Amino acid sequence: MPETGINVIDLPTYTENEILERVAAGDERAFRHLFDHYQPRIYSFARYLTRSEALSEDIVQEVFMKIWIAREELRGVEYFNAYLRTIARNVAANYLKRVAHERVITRKILAATPPSTSTTEEEVLANDFQRVLDEAIASL
Repeated sequence: MPETGINVIDLPTYTENEILERVAAGDERAFRHLFDHYQPRIYSFARYLTRSEALSEDIVQEVFMKIWIAREELRGVEYFNAYLRTIARNVAANYLKRVAHERVITRKILAATPPSTSTTEEEVLANDFQRVLDEAIASL
């Protein structure tokens, strides 16, 4: 395992409920163990839903950020795998809705732009604008 700057304790000897309890109490090492254990599953699930590496990585980060922020709720979770999958599904759905919405807006903007007899300079500016727009959308 690569060095993360966190002293990883031997958490595999703990039950999942004990690890969740430790995370709920704010134990960052236990959270790291949880992340390392479940990250590949969440990434694969997100990749299946989105067909995008970048979106899948973003989804993984958001899922685990949500878990850390609401870590106190982990004390009441009986089936963590189902809990985690539900969060991942909801986060992925929100990402897909946002991407679809952005595409609709982009199409409307392009449709509202009147065709012109553009000069080379206008074409360069239009291409630059489209590139910046694409980058902005991709970074969301």
